[in-house]
Amino acid sequence: MNIEYIKLPVVTKIEVVGYGLFRQNLKYEFRNGLNLFIGGNRQGKTTTMYIILYGLIGLYGRSRDFFSSRVKQENIQKNLHSTVKLNFQIGATKLEIERDLFEPCINYFSVNGRSYKKADNPDIEEVYAKEIMKLAGISNLADYNFLLAQLLVREEEGNYLLWNTNDQMRVLRLLFSYGKFDEEYIRLREAYRKIDSKVRGQQDIQAQFRKRQRAVEKEKLESLIGLAKKDPAELQKRVVLLAKENKQLTTTHGEVLTNIGEIEDMIKALTQDVNGLSSEVEELDSEIIRIENVLFKSVYTDPKIQLANHKLKNYHICIFCNKKIPEGKAQVIVDNIEVEKICPVCNSTLGQLGDSSIGEKDRESLIEVLLKNKSMADERKNQLSAKQSELDTLNKQLDELWIQENKTREELREKILVIDDIKLQLSALEIDTIGETSVFDRRIQSLQSDIDHYQKMIDEDRPEREQARRILEQKNREFNKRLEEVREGLVKIFQDYTTSFLGECKLVPVQQKTDQSMIYVNVFAPEFAGRKRYFKYQVSNSEATFLEYAFRMSLCQLFKQITGGESLLAIETSEGLFDIGSVPVLAEAIAKYYGVSYLLIISNLGQSDFLPTLVKRSENEISSRVLNYLDIGWLNPAQEKDREKFDAEFRKILTAKR
Repeated sequence: MNIEYIKLPVVTKIEVVGYGLFRQNLKYEFRNGLNLFIGGNRQGKTTTMYIILYGLIGLYGRSRDFFSSRVKQENIQKNLHSTVKLNFQIGATKLEIERDLFEPCINYFSVNGRSYKKADNPDIEEVYAKEIMKLAGISNLADYNFLLAQLLVREEEGNYLLWNTNDQMRVLRLLFSYGKFDEEYIRLREAYRKIDSKVRGQQDIQAQFRKRQRAVEKEKLESLIGLAKKDPAELQKRVVLLAKENKQLTTTHGEVLTNIGEIEDMIKALTQDVNGLSSEVEELDSEIIRIENVLFKSVYTDPKIQLANHKLKNYHICIFCNKKIPEGKAQVIVDNIEVEKICPVCNSTLGQLGDSSIGEKDRESLIEVLLKNKSMADERKNQLSAKQSELDTLNKQLDELWIQENKTREELREKILVIDDIKLQLSALEIDTIGETSVFDRRIQSLQSDIDHYQKMIDEDRPEREQARRILEQKNREFNKRLEEVREGLVKIFQDYTTSFLGECKLVPVQQKTDQSMIYVNVFAPEFAGRKRYFKYQVSNSEATFLEYAFRMSLCQLFKQITGGESLLAIETSEGLFDIGSVPVLAEAIAKYYGVSYLLIISNLGQSDFLPTLVKRSENEISSRVLNYLDIGWLNPAQEKDREKFDAEFRKILTAKR
């Protein structure tokens, strides 16, 4: 079978501009083999890894203020856009993308030189997603995002693919099967889950009837003396009253559901209005900025000041209240600004206004358009604010209605059970004294009818469930066959990485049940010292971390052997988990990956032999492969005090190869 494998992205360059977590802009070019991000704690190393992920796949579940919240307020550079620009490749295709860090969006991206700008493409996120899916050879962007976040990036306290059946199987399917295999597998899995859930639901209801039947049978055997003392008329009266309440609750429940439907329709329509108004406001603001940039060339950073000065000079309109003031008073203020070069409010020194290259007639025309656009923008913003307020109110009402719906539904359920219990008591009072079939028996027979009814439904759906299961298991066997084809190569690579640390250690196929489909699938687990390690608790923390590194490097190495595709594997190391003698062994194992593909190691600048050993095993000149966060990140007082020690350790790393 000619398999068309997926392609993984390889970042070749990163540039972070205007981000207050760093003292200066960050620039780094990735090279095949070892790349090092090193520094002290809380200097932005881990955040850089998140920024790389964000550049490639967006926020991926993180909040919109994720990056701004990591910056101290005093370090936010208010006059600059905080952006990340990545250069990366998918196969032979070269891409470039720039995203805003504080207002999450794509500013532009390019594919082999063909550029897509946000201003020209309102749906630029969708355009980017389609390009990525086409280039990567996948039909679901979630697969691409999953591989980057769960395989190619390993945080210090990250996930363990080795002991997560669902994630490991998905990674294996995506890497070593044809591009759309995972999509087909998930479709079949969801089809089985749907019918299986339906049958299980029927079985649960049937089990409730069986439980009720056993309770009736038990009650039949018990003494009915207590029941005989009860007044049937009072019980019947209560049944009638409860039935009336039940009917009212049913009506109320229906009205609540109707109201929910109406409000959801209103929310949908309002959401469309809000999105439309937001787009109009964004377009108007962009046009206003464009016109102001043409009109006013000055050292002022705020275009509003430029416009205010022009209005004051030419139309004698007050900067603050927008009303006419005497010409002489206006001229004094203008002279302070343009001649004396001082602020008319606080007397601070101002810069020189730049010369305009446009004529007065054109200027007047642009001013007219500018004021019109500002008026329209203010009007749209007011409309947007009103619509958003209305939308918030509706969402609050919807939440309250759902609470009411849940409460009403629970009350209905409770009343039905109470009515049923009272009817059972009434039935007990009607037992035939001459030994004919008791009402208990009739009730038992009625419950048996319910049990039989659900059994019929189960029997009708069971063939569909079995067929869906057989199809899914066939797809699973197809994957297991492919897994068997790559197993030998994966085991060999894995052993090469792990032997020095654990002695004889290998990957063995094991059957585990997945959460999603509840069927057994083949995945890999490590085996050493004569025992299979099915669960993480069966190994120490250092063993678990080492095995996880080795497993990921093995997967990426095998992927390149089979497909020829490069990848960038990023590992935030946890060398602090290892004892003194094991740290160099860890470094030696990681160093074996240098000749495979791109590797990014993110590590603290400590006093262990870990980083010097990593550098010593590199065949390349190292200084251009290291990003020192002591130079670009903010230092806390303790780091400032120990800067000389940090620098000495850094020099030790750079000279380790000599």
